[in-house]
Amino acid sequence: MRVAVGKLPGVDSVKVSLNQGYALVYLSRDNELSVEQVRSVIRDNGFSPKAARVRARGRLERREGDLVLAVPPRGRIFRLTEAPEARNRFAEIASLGEGREVLVTGVVPETEKGFTGVPTLAVLEFTVLDSSPR
Repeated sequence: MRVAVGKLPGVDSVKVSLNQGYALVYLSRDNELSVEQVRSVIRDNGFSPKAARVRARGRLERREGDLVLAVPPRGRIFRLTEAPEARNRFAEIASLGEGREVLVTGVVPETEKGFTGVPTLAVLEFTVLDSSPR
């Protein structure tokens, strides 16, 4: 699995622990991969991907009433939600308003094979990267 995931464009490195059941996938800043693309390769190698802890940089936007993180360069989006273990963090990030550039760490829940919707990112923590909204 490490070799297959490592061949994906935009992957800088991969560390796998079969004993502990996880893979750490480090992506280049300008990668164009989706969580589902990585999960697909993991599935193709006989493993069952579970929830993924993700760190993503992007801009806060509102789409169809949802707060989303738009991640460059292709504008991939994550629908932001509340993480049960960090309840106040979602309210804090939502209060920032649209246009703010942030770095968000959160959890993308497990999905079924072939999932094509907008992934959910449950906010654990975030850092504001700009000094004012645009």
